[in-house]
Amino acid sequence: MWLKEHSRRTLVERVDFITAPGPTKQGPRLVICTPKAMFEFDHELGELVVAGVFPGVTVDDVVNNMAFKPRVRETLSMLEPATQDELQLLNKLDPGGIRYS
Repeated sequence: MWLKEHSRRTLVERVDFITAPGPTKQGPRLVICTPKAMFEFDHELGELVVAGVFPGVTVDDVVNNMAFKPRVRETLSMLEPATQDELQLLNKLDPGGIRYS
């Protein structure tokens, strides 16, 4: 899942309503990517965990721009920005730029 904004407004502790079932302890695997970090749902804990950050972003920057304090993996991945080839593929799949709206 991609969130185009990483903020206290989009990463909230509780939501007002749920439109689709989320992951359970049995699955499925859930990964959320924002412009700052990547989160994975830990099925044992039942919560999101910071799994990686993009270059130039600190864990403090990630956590301070959320409405809740997530757990952080001991060993974080350093995420790589999308390559030119990957961006071209995204533009081909989404020529209208819906992912930006």
